[in-house]
Formats: sequence, C-alpha cells, structure tokens
Amino acid sequence: MLFRNSQLIVTALFLLLVSFSVAAIESARLQFGSLQYADIDLSQLDITFSLDKNGLAMQATADKFVLANHQLTNLSLQCQQFKIATKFWQCRQGQLAFTHKTLGQQQFKLSFTANTDTKDYQLEIDPLMIANGQLQVSLQLNDNKWQTTLKSQHLDASELIVLLMQLLPDRNFSAIKDWQPQGAISGTADLSGRGAQLNAADIQLTSADFGFSDESGNHVGETLDMALAVNAAYQHDWQLQATVAVNNGQSYWAPVFLDFQQTPVQLSLKALFQPESQRWQLKDIKFQQQGVLSATGAVQLDQKQLQKIEVVIQPSPLSAIYQWWLQPFAAGTAVAKATASGQIAGKLDWQPDQLQLDVDLQQLTISDNAGRFAIDGLDGQFAWTSGQTKMPVNLRWQQINFGALPIGASSLQADVANNQLALTQELDLPLLDGGLQISDFNYQYAAAGSHWQFEGLLKPLSMQALTNALGWPEMDGKLSGVIPRVSYQDQQIDIDGALQVKVFDGTAIIKDLQLQSPFGSLPQLRANIDIQQIDLEQLTRTFDFGKISGRLDGSISDLRLSDWQPVQFDARFATSENNPGKRRISQRAVDNLSQIGGGASGLMSRSFLRFFEDFSYNKLGIRCQLNNEVCHMSGIEEDEQGYYIVKGGGLPPWINVIGYTRRVDWPDLLTRLQAVKNSDGPIIE
Repeated sequence: MLFRNSQLIVTALFLLLVSFSVAAIESARLQFGSLQYADIDLSQLDITFSLDKNGLAMQATADKFVLANHQLTNLSLQCQQFKIATKFWQCRQGQLAFTHKTLGQQQFKLSFTANTDTKDYQLEIDPLMIANGQLQVSLQLNDNKWQTTLKSQHLDASELIVLLMQLLPDRNFSAIKDWQPQGAISGTADLSGRGAQLNAADIQLTSADFGFSDESGNHVGETLDMALAVNAAYQHDWQLQATVAVNNGQSYWAPVFLDFQQTPVQLSLKALFQPESQRWQLKDIKFQQQGVLSATGAVQLDQKQLQKIEVVIQPSPLSAIYQWWLQPFAAGTAVAKATASGQIAGKLDWQPDQLQLDVDLQQLTISDNAGRFAIDGLDGQFAWTSGQTKMPVNLRWQQINFGALPIGASSLQADVANNQLALTQELDLPLLDGGLQISDFNYQYAAAGSHWQFEGLLKPLSMQALTNALGWPEMDGKLSGVIPRVSYQDQQIDIDGALQVKVFDGTAIIKDLQLQSPFGSLPQLRANIDIQQIDLEQLTRTFDFGKISGRLDGSISDLRLSDWQPVQFDARFATSENNPGKRRISQRAVDNLSQIGGGASGLMSRSFLRFFEDFSYNKLGIRCQLNNEVCHMSGIEEDEQGYYIVKGGGLPPWINVIGYTRRVDWPDLLTRLQAVKNSDGPIIE
C-alpha cells in the first residue's frame, strides 16, 4: 500500500502539468477551480510557467490535494529547472511545501522525472521531517517494478510508531507500541520489489540510548546502543542474513540481567522462510557474549512451533556463565549463592520427541557461599537423552564437601537412555576413615516429578573422626549400617530400614528418616531415634558434665529439624531398667542437672553435702517435649513441687535432684546447657 500510494502521489504531481507549447512568451498561467482524476482531487489549482536564461520554470499552488484517504493543504511546488515534452516531465531543484494532519507542516527539496511512454518514474525528497528526525526518500518506478532508498537520521522510536499507526491503520503496530520503544534510530534501507511485493531489502540501522519496557516490567532495556544489519531477498522463498550488536546499556529479561557495557553481545544468522508452509529455518547462528559465552546453532519452526534446536557451546568460563545465565534461575535453591570456576562446553540437540545433551567439564570448582557444599576438581563428560540409544556418563572429582563432611576423590560411571540414568558400576565414596558404597542407583526424569533411588552400605566410620569434623564433642564408637533403600520423590528423601550407630558403648537406631527439600533453601528433616544401653560415664566424660555411672536408655520421637535446627521433638532419657550395675553421681553432675531443671546452682557448696564427692542414686531421667520453641519438661517421677530428675537410693550418701521449671524457652534451655558446658563445677570449701 505504501509503494502504491507513492506511485499515485508522483502521478498526481505530474497531473499538475498540462501539455502545451510555449512560443515567444515569457510566462503562462493556468487556473482550475477543481481538478479530479481517479483517486486524486485538487481544488484551487494555480500553475505558472516562466522562461528565463536557465530555461523553463514552474510554480504550482493548491488549496487542497486529496489522494485516497490522505489530504494535503496549502500545497506549493516550485521547479527551477522544468522540462516538459510529450509524455515526459522533469523537475530539478524543486521545493515542495504542504500541511498534513499527521505529518504537520513540511517543506523539502524535491526532484522528479516521469516518462509515461517508457513508464519510468523517479522521485527524490530531501528531507522529510518526521518523528523529530529527518528522512530522505529516493524512489524509482519502472512499469510495475520499484526501488527505493530511505535514509533516516535520529528518528524518535516512540513517535515513529505513533506516526505509522496513523498513516497505516490497517497494519498491526499496536504490539510494538505496547513495548514502549524509546530512543533515536538512524540508518539506511534499500528496498525493491514488484507491485505490492517486496523482493529485496538491505537495511542498516543504528540506535542510541534505545529503551523498551513491556507492561509487566519483566522485559526492560535502557540506554542501549545497537547496530542492526539485514540483507534479504525473495524468490519463491525468503533468504536473509542478519547481524545485531549491542555495545552499551542494560537489559532485564526476567530473570536474566545483562550489562552490555561489561559484556557486549553480537548475534548473526542466516535464515530461510517459506511463506506457503510458514516454515523458518535459521542456520549459522552465532552468538558471542564477550568474556562469557560463545555458541553456534540452528533452529527450525513450522507454523510458529519449534521443531528443532541445535546448540554448540565452545569452551567457556563457568564463573561467567553462572553469573550471567545460571544464577538468575537458581533463586531459592542450594546453588543460589555460590562461587564457580573452570570451563564448560557442550552440545544440545532438541526435537519435540527427543533430547540429546553432551557436556564436557574441565576442572570445575563449585562452592556454596554458605558453606553447605563444595565440589573441587570435577572433570569428565555428562550426557542426557530421551532416546533409546545409550550415552555414557564419566565423571571424576578430587573432593566433594557436604557441610563439614569431606568425600574423597572418586569417579562415577553410568549410562543414560530414555530420560533415565543408571550406574554401570558401584559408586565408592570415601568418607573420613570410612565410606559410603552406593549400588543400584537409578534416576528417572519425568515432567510430573523426577525421582531416584539406591541401595548402599555405610562402611564403619569412627565417631571420633565424625565428631571432630562436625566440631562436636569427641565421641567414641563406630557408625555403620546397611542402607536397604533410599528414594527421592516430590522433593523428599525417604530411607527404608534403620541406621545403627554404635556410640558410648551403646546403640542409637535411627528410623523413619525423611528429608524434604534437601537441595532447597529450607530443608526439613524428620526421624525417630531409639537409644539403648549408653554408658553414662563415657557420655558425661565426653561432654565434661560431671561424672555419672550407669546405663541410659531413651528415645527421640517425632524429631523435626527445619534448616537443620530442631523445632519439634519428644525426647526421653532414663536409667536402664535391665542394667542393675553401679550407679554413682558426682557433685558437679548434680549441680549441672539442677541448673537444667531450673534449680539453684552451687547449693552443695553451702551445705554439709560438700563433704561428699559423689552419691549413689536409684534412677535418673529427664524429658523434653519441644513445640513452638517451648520445652515442656518432666522427669522420672512427680514431686509435690516439681519432678524428680535424680532419685536417691542404694548405700548412703544419696541425693535427690528435683526440677521445678515446667516450661522453658528453647533458646533459654540452650543457654543453660552452654553454661553447664562452660562451668567449672561447684566450689567445695
């Protein structure tokens, strides 16, 4: 429509002239009250021809000029060098002025040539003032063929969209306007075609301080300096080449934020578009983000639906890829704040019914800034496929840390097929002086939720090494056990069977272990623990609590940890009923138990009991039910004013320890335990 209107405008300008012969006169004037032809309507047309030493000159004015739905008023055309002959008109060094309701007042240089015999037409406009900038137009028509060159300088993007919406209401520019484009656009466009068909385009555009924003604010660009080059040709199908470079400014494309001043971006591609089938084939795609990522690829779309994607990533620094591309998607996960190094490369082939991924890892180091995990020296090849053909996975590492627990150097061998990964050999993970052996590991990806499972064996691990690594008081014994089955589904880890811990010459059995959101920012753990025949003398010596002899049984039911902090449990500990061995308790232990139960400390140092180093007891025990940060406390028996923590018995001297506090804030109880740990014990005078 735009090019047909341009042709009609040129034709209308030619109709301002009439064929006549001028002989021996210096000027001639023609006046028309109204002149109509096809879609052209002229009113108050006044044309003057004059001769001077330079030849024929022409001046024309009109009150109104209407072409189709466009109207010009106060029209004025001057041609200093005008030629007229049969079926030939030419205006050189002309000027045209008019007023248009959208374009406003215009005045620009104009040149045109028309040969109706050969159907050749030429038009040049310099400059048209639009969108707060300038536009030069050069148009050539030959029969039904046309060619035009447009040169723009500093066109305001927002004003240009508004202008196009007014001039071409049948085109959909509202979608572009919704992105609120701003900034200045300059460049050239060489276009050619036949009739209403565009056949070739060579476009070179630059923008300064360009910006955009959609209504949601999730896609924003500010102060962008961009350069765009497009070369396209049509012959049954469209073939084009395009390059875009962004060297300055910032953009947010939720959740990714890019600073193009730090990391300039350049994208180039070749494309084939088949209008009949609505098929796009993008090939030779090259993406370069300076200092971050270099990739090539190809894309195919049918009816606007993705049919194929191929991407090859050249060896690139993981630190930069993580910063700009991975970390934004990791919010709320365990890798949301991490440090990464090493190099990564890979290849992706995607089709609607099949995915194939190959990744090459070189000396990767990844560590959580919160100290929850770390991977050092990760090398090898990782693969994934939804197809039936198996692909190998071969990974090796120097060390992996989960919190303070180090897993030594090892390797993983597996096969991948049908969205499933399975070990091809047992995975042996060295852990301190023991280890974890994993067998029958199987991971299955599903859109509704992935799951995995394995069986394992915990090789004997010394509690001394474990407690030292965790910064706990040193304990004796071994941690070992068979792990019948560990499974993960719906963000929850379940362990079938029980883990058995040999500690303080007794046994702790961990049952019903569940771990929810283990890789999230707020992991949740649930378990039940049974404790049998703990040697109290070893236990109290380890924690420097004061000496207590005898055996202890107990349980921790409904244990729940949130972000590894206890928020709920029911803990009971009491003297073993089936172990009648010697039972003695020291003054310091009595004093410390009194503090925990809410009694006064140091009472024995102010009574005759200070003369005894220890006492016999019949039984001892304590219970804490934690809920909503409050510990509901009780002992082995009730007393009129409180509850028994220690009840005396056996040979004298013996002593009772009574607790008086029923409700204790959990932080306060932790403070009491810390005070016990740091106490030097009662002072005996």
